[in-house]
Amino acid sequence: MISLDPIHHKIVIGSDVVELQPLTFTLFAKLLEHKNEVVSIAVLTDEVWGNVTVSPDTLKQRIFLLRKALEEARIEDCFVQSVRGQGYRLVVHDGGQAYKNVIPGRRILVAFGLVAALSVIAIYVWQARQPYDPPPNSRVVFWPDSATEFTLGEGAKWEQMWMIELSSSDKIIFVAAKREPEQSLTYQARQTRAALISIWTFFESDGQPMVRMQLLEPKTASTLRSDLVAMDDAAEMARLLTAQTAAVERILESGALPLTATPLNNDDHPTWARLRNLASDPD
Repeated sequence: MISLDPIHHKIVIGSDVVELQPLTFTLFAKLLEHKNEVVSIAVLTDEVWGNVTVSPDTLKQRIFLLRKALEEARIEDCFVQSVRGQGYRLVVHDGGQAYKNVIPGRRILVAFGLVAALSVIAIYVWQARQPYDPPPNSRVVFWPDSATEFTLGEGAKWEQMWMIELSSSDKIIFVAAKREPEQSLTYQARQTRAALISIWTFFESDGQPMVRMQLLEPKTASTLRSDLVAMDDAAEMARLLTAQTAAVERILESGALPLTATPLNNDDHPTWARLRNLASDPD
């Protein structure tokens, strides 16, 4: 038996209680209405977010949060299944029992049932119309250019120092990943759930080994910061490692990421100027 507490955004599955964020609770309630049936992406985005335009990626993020909450609560008889090209299905193994909306530990008198039901509907509609608040993300994915000979010598040393620099920050979740050339950068960024991408590219200029160090916004692959330095300039390399780490921390702490639909679809949106300003070195 599954019970919903729409006031406190809790679901009760058997003896397990799972607390959800308001939007995640609304998403679960909509999937539960059609349990064991596929609900299309269009229906979910329309009925969960209402008149707020969101992308399929936004829905994926919310599905991820719902799955994570169910997994952390060790719920085994209720899980969200992706149906490729169609949508999502809430699979419920409850012996065919229906669900009910209740406030755990309380019994609502029949005389007040109608009033309570109207209140729940009003809250549900209000929450569904709230602007989407993207979940925080501090994952920085590092993709070194491992295809060049420079990474076997001096480049490998600096790559290691950069990974140590990122890993030592308590504000960053650091991930080192292999770049897959056959996949688009934005697709692979989604797969790794990156908040920011760090890419190093090694090359030779007039016989001197160089490295370009870039920080990119993952959904658009837009460059927020780019530094070019000779690898044998140890002092400048060390300075840039510290400067780029500070830039990453400023961006993550600003709350400007992940981007919502408006700046994603508008190159002139002020968010871009703010991100690039955060990525640059302070005067």
